[in-house]
Order: sequence, then C-alpha cells, then structure tokens
Amino acid sequence: MSVVISGLGIVSAAGIGVGATIATMRAKRCTVSAVRHFATVHKVAAAEVEPDNDELARMLHLPEGSVVSRTAMLGMLAAREAVDDAALTDAELASAALVSATTVGGMDRTQTFFADFVCNPNSGRLRYVRGHDCADSTRRIAEHCGIGGFATTISTACSSSANAIMLGARMIEAGLADVVVAGGCDALCPFTLNGFRSLMILDEQPCRPFDRTRSGLNLGEGAAYVVMRREAERHYCYVSGMANANDAFHQTASSAEGNGAFEAMRRAVADAGLQPHDVDYVNVHGTGTPNNDASEAAAMMRLWHNEMPAFSSTKAFTGHTLAAAGAVEAVLSALSVSNGYLYPNLNFSEPIEDTQLVPQQDFAEGVRVDAVLSNSFGFGGNCTSLLFTARPCPRAEVTGARNLTCYVNGVEVYGEHLDAKQLIPDANMRRRMSRCVKMGVATGMACMAQMPAPPDAIVTATGLGCLADSEKFLRSVIVNAEQMINPTPFIQSTFNTVGGQIAIISANRCYNMTYVHRYESFETALADAMLKIAEGAEGVLLGAFDEMTETQVAIMRRMGVYRSGTEPGEGAVFFALGSRPCAATRASLRMDPHGELTAARTVACPRTYHTAQARTVADAIGSLVPGEPVRISLEKTSIVIQCARQ
Repeated sequence: MSVVISGLGIVSAAGIGVGATIATMRAKRCTVSAVRHFATVHKVAAAEVEPDNDELARMLHLPEGSVVSRTAMLGMLAAREAVDDAALTDAELASAALVSATTVGGMDRTQTFFADFVCNPNSGRLRYVRGHDCADSTRRIAEHCGIGGFATTISTACSSSANAIMLGARMIEAGLADVVVAGGCDALCPFTLNGFRSLMILDEQPCRPFDRTRSGLNLGEGAAYVVMRREAERHYCYVSGMANANDAFHQTASSAEGNGAFEAMRRAVADAGLQPHDVDYVNVHGTGTPNNDASEAAAMMRLWHNEMPAFSSTKAFTGHTLAAAGAVEAVLSALSVSNGYLYPNLNFSEPIEDTQLVPQQDFAEGVRVDAVLSNSFGFGGNCTSLLFTARPCPRAEVTGARNLTCYVNGVEVYGEHLDAKQLIPDANMRRRMSRCVKMGVATGMACMAQMPAPPDAIVTATGLGCLADSEKFLRSVIVNAEQMINPTPFIQSTFNTVGGQIAIISANRCYNMTYVHRYESFETALADAMLKIAEGAEGVLLGAFDEMTETQVAIMRRMGVYRSGTEPGEGAVFFALGSRPCAATRASLRMDPHGELTAARTVACPRTYHTAQARTVADAIGSLVPGEPVRISLEKTSIVIQCARQ
C-alpha cells in the first residue's frame, strides 16, 4: 500500500513556514548566531527560532498568562501549518492519529522551576513543571489542531521524529489509521546546551558538515510535521522506504564503519524495492562533528562505492534540531521530490580525508528528483533512514495487522535475584550506569536470555525516563554555574538509554524504539511490538521501566498527589514475545481494541505509576488458569491473555 504526504509544516531558525524556509536556503543565508533567548556563560553558536516565547504565544492566540513550554509552542505552529496545508476536514481531524517526538519536552520551563526549588524545596512555581513530561507537548498539539484519534510520543534522541514518521506510515499501511500527523519538536534551553558542551562537540563557529576542518555541531530548535494518508489528489510525494537499525557500538559515538547508518540506508532502499543507484539525493544527517560525518561518509561509500548521488547537510541552516531533525529534513526531502530542489551544504571547502566526497554547494531547483533518502541518527546508536519517492513503490502487504496476536515466551520482573555483574559484564559500563538504567538493562538482558534467538526488535516504554540523571545534571548546571559538568547524567537522561544499552551489550543491530507517553507508554510500545510481529518479526523484546525520586515525590505532593502517604512503585518489566508458540510459551496475547473477544474476567490497570500496565500484564500471566482467558483493560484498548496450556 502506498502512503502519501499531503501536508507539510516547518518551524526553525531558517524561518516559520515552508515558504520562509525555502527562501532562506535559496539565498544561502546562514542562521547561526549567539544564543539570544536565554542566559548562558558559554560563547557558542546556535540556530534559534526568531520569535521569543511571548511572540510565539501571541502567534498561537494563547490566553494571556498561559504557561506552555517553548517545545510545545513550536510544535503547535508547525503541526497547524501541516494540517492546514493538507486541508483536513474537522471529521478527518477528529479521527486522525498523532505521532509526535521530543527529547527536551518541557525542560525549558522545568529549569525555571528548579532554579528556585534547589534553594528551597517549598519554592518554585508549580505551573512551570506541570508540562515537563514529553507527552505534554503531544497533548497540546492535538488540542490546538483538533486531532482526536490515537496519540503517542516517541523519544529516540536525534532520530525521534524520523521514527515518528515511520510509525505513522506503518500504521497507515497496516490499516490502523487513515490519516496520521507525524513529526517532532524541540526547543533550546540551558540543560541541552550544557549537555552537548559537556560532550565537547559544539562548534563556536557556524558548523561545516562533511568538511575536513569540521569541529562540531550547532544546536538548533524547531518543529516539523507531515500529514500522511492512504491517498490524496494533491500530494508531495510517497513514503516508500523506511528502516531503523542500531549501531550497537557506543551510547554517543558512531562506529568507524558506520554499521548502523549503513544498515538503515540499505534496508530503507530495499524496503522500497529499489537499488542504491535509484536514489537521486541524500539529505545526510551531517551534524558537523568529526565522528558523525566520518562514520556517515564511511557508510555512504559502502552503499554507493564510486557512484555517489547528490548529497548535502542542511543543518547549517537549521542547526541540529535534535528530536525535530528527522521531521525537519523529511519536509525538505518531500519538497525536493515535489519541486526538484537540491539544497546547499553551507561552509564546505575541502572533503574529508580519504573520501573525496563533495556535497551539493548551490541551491538547485527544477531538477528531476525521483527518490530522496533522509538520514537521522541519535544517541543510543539509533539510526533511521526514510525514502521518499515521486511514484509509488511496490511494498509487501502487512497481514494480520487487524488481528494483532503474539506469544509470550518469557517474562522478567526486576528484583534482587538479578545479578547485574553477570548480565552487564563490562565493569566500566556497569559502574557508569545509574540505578534506573541498571535496573532496566539488567531486566532486559535477563529476559532476552529466555529467547530462542536474538530479537528482531527491541521496544521499550517509560513514562518519565531516568529522572535521577535529569535531576543530577540539571542541579549541577545550576549549582556549578554551567562549569565543570560531568556528561554522564546528561547522556543517561535520554529516554532510549536502556534500549540502546541493551543493543550495545548484545551487539544487536535490530529495530530499536522507545515510547514516552505517560501511562500509555507501555500500551503503545506493545502495539508497536505486535505490529512488528505482524510485519514478519520472529521475536521482539518488549519492556517498561520507571523510577521514583525524592524530588518527584516532593513535587507531586505539593501538587496534591501522594498526600495519603502512598507513593507509586518503580521497577522494570520485560517480555519475550514471539510470532509462534514454543516449548517455553506461557501465554498467547491478542489486542482487542473493540472488546469483541470473550474473557473469564477483566482486570483494570491502576494509574498509580507508569509501569503499572506492564506489571499488571506480568501478574496476569503468572496467575492464568487454563481455559480462562483474562482481559487487561488498558488506557485506550484492551488485550486478552490466554494460558498456553489448555
């Protein structure tokens, strides 16, 4: 089934809206300058969206006094443009799905709160921290645009919004949605700036992607969304190929051979039924760091050898917009196909040593562009490539998507019985892990050991991620006045750390995804895992993890939650899912969104903590009686679990 893109929306330092963005690129105008919208002691170059928060609020017609994160406001602007461009009716919007992505979430507002909270736990305005979690921006975008269907949030670092587009296209192909709005948003804030500076990968000058003298990236902010549907009379292009692979090398660095990038590109092209020589243009990830560009160059040379298509990085225009990058570049790729655009790679002068790779250096239009490959790579080794084409490509039909079924071949719940030294053999890696990361990774590795073969996908879910790491890093930024910052907590604050570390330890380059949608995180991760099985995966490792911290409890009590003294639990739960039963199978599991299946009893999931859904499913499996199926009532759907022994 073909999937078309019929609406585009984009906001970045290059401009607000498609027209302004293309005008900036046509003029080859660099948008990188000193940071303006927040105070910092660092002299770094960045690409900020021009309007400040007050101006954004006015543009969105928000009520006076509203406290909305900059991330959410950027997302609202871009999504509204995409929805209007696609001319969706109110009825279409009411049933449309929204798949959004972010890594920063509401951290810009949280930092304002935390600066006071650090001095006095009873101080700090609570309204600044209510929108901290990633799902808040998704909710606000849905409300602003009138999107009323399925919604979820993905966070896989800098590949996040490319993965959001991939999930949306898969949902349409599987018949699970008719219209999907997909993309991502992220705003700059001191937390992010200091995080990347602690890694020593920022350039004080405008970045120089794929240049021999490149020395770092320029952070950016922005948002971009696409509207996808099965068919539309007016459309920009087709989403014809997509793939996610893990580099399985390092949490922040890419392998010298570009293994993850190579696999993502190769699989995306093959997914469309095309050959590498069919690709006319590549919008490379091209951050401008020595490691990233060399790794991506190696991967490209492996795929194309001496027949390299036109390519360029557009990050000198937009900066590296983190979770939004994949969607920003997907919008540019769609325009490349529809209008024949090729974008200049600003600031290039000399090719990387031993490559002789020379990117596109001028803005071109009216060029015949039949296929564009867009690359997005993130922390945790998460690599995604999307292929956009002028004509539909034959794709394998997804069977069984409306009858999502799998088999539970193993369950692992975190506890003292797990030996982290055995499950995480690298002592240096284990020593650097925070409690939450170690909890999730150890549980995942123990569950993976129950699988008959390495999984074809690793899918994780978390409501709030590694809170202790986020708090530790944010506290150090404030207390140490942005000086002498340890990067480890920043690295581990990314939501896909657990999934990435499992891939690294097990040397598994398979599909790797992380969902961060509050109480519904596990539910959407489970749906993705079952969809992967419907698409042909033999085995999927599925897990959920969350932790509780004293700071979170203190804040929630001030908000009126947990006042009874009962605090939610924490933990990690993983499942080994298979496409077929085996000797170790404990239960069959079937998604039942419409309540059509019969069950002996129904169990509702408590909303007391974010891993409650996963723990409820694990407990139900442990108490199954042959011949008495159990229905688990989730937030938006339900699943029916049947004992394997009838």
